Amino acid sequence: MHAVDAAEFSRLDLHHSAFYEALGDLFPASARKDVERALIIHSDYPKPAVLDIGTGSGAWSIDMAKEWPDADVVGMDLVPVQASSILPSNCRFEVGNADTDLAQMYDAESFNFIHARSMMQGIKDFPSFFQNVWRMLRPDGVFIVMDGPLTTWDEARQEITYKEEGQPGFSWFRKTLHHMREVLKTRNPNVHSLDRITDYVQGVSDGSWKMVDAFTLYMPIGNFDSPAMSPAERLGGRLFTEDMSRVPDSTRPILLSSGLTPEEVDRLASELKIELENPKVKQFARYHISSPLRSVKPMSEPTHASPRLPEQGGAVPAGSDPENSLSSQEPEQAPLHQTHGQSMKSSTEMSGDLSSEENPNATSATTNSTPLRQLYGQAVNSLTDMYLFAADAAEHTRLNAQHGAITLTLGGLFPSEAQGVIQASLQSSDQRLKPAVLDIGTGSGAWAIDIAKQIPEADVIGCDLVPVNPGSESPSNCRFELCDVNVNLERYPSNAFNIVHARYVLQGIKDYPSFFKQVARLLRPGGVFVSIEPACAGFDAQKNRITAKNPEDPGFTWFHRLATFYGEATLAGNPSLASVERIGGVLRDLGDTWCAVSNTSAFVPVGAWSTNPVEQRAGRLMGQSMLGASVSTRPLFLSRGISIEDVERLQEGLRTELAECRVQQYMGICCAWAVKPKAD
Repeated sequence: MHAVDAAEFSRLDLHHSAFYEALGDLFPASARKDVERALIIHSDYPKPAVLDIGTGSGAWSIDMAKEWPDADVVGMDLVPVQASSILPSNCRFEVGNADTDLAQMYDAESFNFIHARSMMQGIKDFPSFFQNVWRMLRPDGVFIVMDGPLTTWDEARQEITYKEEGQPGFSWFRKTLHHMREVLKTRNPNVHSLDRITDYVQGVSDGSWKMVDAFTLYMPIGNFDSPAMSPAERLGGRLFTEDMSRVPDSTRPILLSSGLTPEEVDRLASELKIELENPKVKQFARYHISSPLRSVKPMSEPTHASPRLPEQGGAVPAGSDPENSLSSQEPEQAPLHQTHGQSMKSSTEMSGDLSSEENPNATSATTNSTPLRQLYGQAVNSLTDMYLFAADAAEHTRLNAQHGAITLTLGGLFPSEAQGVIQASLQSSDQRLKPAVLDIGTGSGAWAIDIAKQIPEADVIGCDLVPVNPGSESPSNCRFELCDVNVNLERYPSNAFNIVHARYVLQGIKDYPSFFKQVARLLRPGGVFVSIEPACAGFDAQKNRITAKNPEDPGFTWFHRLATFYGEATLAGNPSLASVERIGGVLRDLGDTWCAVSNTSAFVPVGAWSTNPVEQRAGRLMGQSMLGASVSTRPLFLSRGISIEDVERLQEGLRTELAECRVQQYMGICCAWAVKPKAD
């Protein structure tokens, strides 16, 4: 019975901002590592998915979709959402009653993360609701619920007894809550149990939740200071106070149904605003926050059903400005019981000189698959031992985040210094030839998809050791193929491409000079080869190489240990990696094979520590990617003799380091590009 209008959605935006400031994030810091693990590391599902129950103005859902562009985010509420900002393409809203409709709207194991805030007063059947949440979560999925009783507490964290007007300690805000509570009790007997949320979560059934973490957040009501408040609570409290000043208008239908007259409600609203500006009683609202993890399903049980997720949208293409990627349409209002099937356009055969008819050796990853093999409990490619990262959906999600971070750092799909030769390479003297681009080691396909969208007249091929599972729909001018470039680049004809791009792939290349000569063969005269590779070390805030090797050494970081483990493990199987930071020199050493060889360095923040908005966004994405890398590199590390204890210590250390966000560090990337000489 809250109001449903623009003013109420504006109030709910304030409510969201208050919690964001008080918590310092979209969810409690103590839950971040569990949320990140749930969204990044799951390998059995096509892509991460998030449900925001009782989404209100949609502000939390929109912020979550922006922070996790590779996740599908669904916000549901009783009424159509009027969002105050443009919707990211990976977010949509649906209309439904969480008390009655969850079982019909969403399949089992549909979501990695479910969030519910300030909405439990509308749930009549707590046990059934929590059972439904458990059912919808994937194994190891996280549920975060934030709610609290309709009463207030003093500075000593003691509940304040309700007083009538004229009695010592009377509060207009407490009077507002009292009338709301009395009305809601007649409609929902569970209102008195809002301070026992954790008990209900734990009571679903034995073993249903792997762990239940819980804590209490006190939000100040009124513009006052108190030693009981943290700096974050002070900031959040100012916003929360403004939010609460609008509650009488929002809850007017409830207050009138409690027996108050319109004049009494008007007076209450007026007196409350005065009280909040100059409070005589220091009081706090108390919110209980529980964050349980769903238990892992026994292996003998049936496999999960395909999740019902948004039909429109999908993941934000991770390089098309992941901070500002916007939907071009207003969100449609979904009817109840809508099925959210994910659609994926099949790859289309390319036209021009690279079509399958003219190149019969080309093999599409969408029609031909190479079996994967298991190595230390994870799927890896079966073509070569040179590249032993995991090959699963979680790894493709990680690669999408990595793509977004690098693209933000470079300011585009190529180093800015290379833009001139890139544009020149696309101007062919033979107008009969379409521009063509090859992305070697395409990974998740994100770069190939973005360049295909950027140059729609070009034919784009992404090749990799394993079938590609793109995080967004492939344009019709883009296709993916299986290929081990160490042995069968010959499949592609000579003089076929204007641009050949290779990023983070040289760890899997045995012979750099031979590979670079093959790339030159593939390029048309005037074509450009672009190589982007990571340094095997971390860099400090001054962008100096970190040298500390052990946790007790000054300047040590767990990301640096991840980078050095990667370098050591890869060098053990591929000595060529020693040259990865001087690719420009290797290209120049090939003499007349290349002209106009150039190189530069760039630094990507690792973790969201920067105050620069672009760097912070890139750092958050790279932090997500590196946390995932601590898992996907497990087969590589273990096969090269790094102990399981060291791998697990690395994962835990990196997870804590990124969650605390105190270490200012960078990943160094080495960029080189070269032009194939034009014929005389």
